[in-house]
This record gives sequence, C-alpha cells and structure tokens, in this order.
Amino acid sequence: MKEGARLVAEANKTTKHNQLDKGKKDHNDYWFSAPLKPSDALKSIDYKAYLEEPSQWLASHGSELDTLVSDNQVLLNRFEQVLGMKQYRHALKYDINMPLLTFGEILPVKKLTGIGIYSGYVQGDRAEAIEKLKRNIDFSRLMLGSSSMLLEKMVALELLRLDLDTYENMLREPDGDGDLLPELENFTVQERTLLQAYKGEFAYLSTSLRPENLYSAYSQTGEVGLMQRIGLLYVKPRKLENRAYREVWSKLVELEDEPLSVRQKTDFNPAEEISFWDGYTDPVGNILFSIAMPSYSPYMDKIDHQDARIILLRTARDIKADNIASDEVQSYINGISPNLNPGYAGAKVIWNASDKVISYSVPDYSGDDIPRFAL
Repeated sequence: MKEGARLVAEANKTTKHNQLDKGKKDHNDYWFSAPLKPSDALKSIDYKAYLEEPSQWLASHGSELDTLVSDNQVLLNRFEQVLGMKQYRHALKYDINMPLLTFGEILPVKKLTGIGIYSGYVQGDRAEAIEKLKRNIDFSRLMLGSSSMLLEKMVALELLRLDLDTYENMLREPDGDGDLLPELENFTVQERTLLQAYKGEFAYLSTSLRPENLYSAYSQTGEVGLMQRIGLLYVKPRKLENRAYREVWSKLVELEDEPLSVRQKTDFNPAEEISFWDGYTDPVGNILFSIAMPSYSPYMDKIDHQDARIILLRTARDIKADNIASDEVQSYINGISPNLNPGYAGAKVIWNASDKVISYSVPDYSGDDIPRFAL
C-alpha cells in the first residue's frame, strides 16, 4: 500500500506540473511510446553454448555482444531501473510512468545482463561487476519472496537461476577474486514457500474463469430469475471448488515439508472421484481440480534445487578462498553442516575426486536435476 500510494502521488504530481506548462504532455513516454521487444538476435542467443565455455564464447562473440547491447539498450536501461525497487507488487514497474517491462521481455534481457556482468569481470572491472551481480541477486530474491502469483514466483526463480549462472562463471575464473563475491544465503521461509503463490493462483483462476452469473440466461431483467432460485435449491455453488482447495491445492503446500523422494512418488488425483453432476454444475471447480496435479507439483522441487545449489556455490567459494587441495576437499566437506531444506532431508554433499565435482547424494531420488559444481 505504501509503495502504491507513492506511485499514485508521483503520477498526480507529474500530471499537475505538466498541466501548468501547455508545451508538455500530461504524462511521459509510458503513454505515448510503443512497447519495445528484445531483438531477434537476443531472443535466439545460444545461452547453453555460452554456459559451456563462457570465456571462449566471449572471445568469439565480442562484436556480436556489442551489437546486442546497442540494439537492446532501452530495455537494458528499463531493467536497470527495475533493480532499484524496494518493494515488489505484481509488476516490473519502478515508476508509474515507466514503460512496462513484461515477463516475456525480462528473461532474454536478464541473460544479456548476466553475460555483460561476466564480460566486465573477466576484463578487469571486477568490483563493478560484483556490485552489479549483487544488485541483480537482491532484486531476484525480493521478487521471489514477495510474489503472490505462481507465474511471478517462477519468473523470479528463473531470474535467480540466471544470477547463479553468472555467479558460477565468475567463481570458475582461474585468476578471479572468488573470495570477493557476495556470500550467498539460503532461502528464507518466505522465499521458499509456495503458499502465497498457490493462494493467489487459486483465487485468480477462481475469479477469472467464473461467469458473472451462471443462470443469467433465465432472467432478462438482471434480477434473480425463478429458474435460478429453483436451481440453487439443488446446486451448492462452488462445492467442487472448495473440494479442490482442500483436497488438491492445500495438499500441494503440505508437500513442501516432504523429501524429494516422497514428492516424486506422490501421485494423487482426486479428479477421478468427481461425479458428472458436480463437474457439470461447477465447471470452474472441475478445472481447478484437473490442472493442479501433476503439473504444479514440480515447482517446489525447482525452488529446493536452487536453494541446494546455493550451498554448493558457497562451499566452492570457501574451498577456493582457502586454497584447499584436491585431496583435502573430502575431509573439508565432512566437517561442514549445510542447512539443507526439507526437500533435501537426508542428503549429503559428496566429492567426486576424479572429476573434481561436488554434488549431492539424495536418498531414493532418481531425478537428473541435482545441482553440481566442477571445481
């Protein structure tokens, strides 16, 4: 509310000031400029190839990178403004008059930002690059902890994943200053939980999918019709929707406290128990039953994987900073007590001496998305 009041007051002040000067517009470019899109070259960038050999990629794509920055400078400037947000509420707008930066636009811009930060780091502007990375991480975590819609939560997690990619590339630099990189903290409860996101998603779908009046065709005057009165004697509005919340969506949140192996084996589908009559009389509830499982269950796994990745990056940073020899890494790992999230309950940090890789051993989990880091 405080942030909203500030934005409204700012817009009113701008409008009032500009109305006094007939040569100025009432509002700025937000109201008059066409929306911008990332360039085709930026949208088609081979980010996977960049991650495999970032230093070689920069060496062979230097001029291309300059062109990408030049062609997308306006979007980069907007994103730089977004990073200054103190509060996040449903939109990537720092200023009420700032042109909108959409979720679809921010991801390619974020990749370009990360490549630019890494490029500055390897070229010697390390203090500035580290400060830029810190600002990016701070915003990603702000959005992750403040999001009240599932889409926002997942976009925030993707932004943070890209930040960790940049962090990892900088940490791998053989002559880098890894000990100067910001020390990463594990997710807070608010950043990790999907409770608010699921509540927001459920409420949004419930509102947006429901007709204004299910029985309006029976009344030409807009008043409650006779058929509607009779129908409500037999139909319990939102009965199925309430069941969906209790039996599916609430169960999804409860899985946050379970290990990855338990989630992987959980496959409840109460939609099979829906009667034809309940589905017919409450179509919105039918949809809310059907879409949540199993498509929504992996989201919490993605959050826990990135949280576990933070522990690996922090461990790798300490190993490099202390110049721990390869034959001493295992004993060092044995001596740490990482703060693992519930998804990784029972897991252990492991060291593969032959490949020089630190990763996790997760009991009874067969997923291929366990984080790893090559020293």
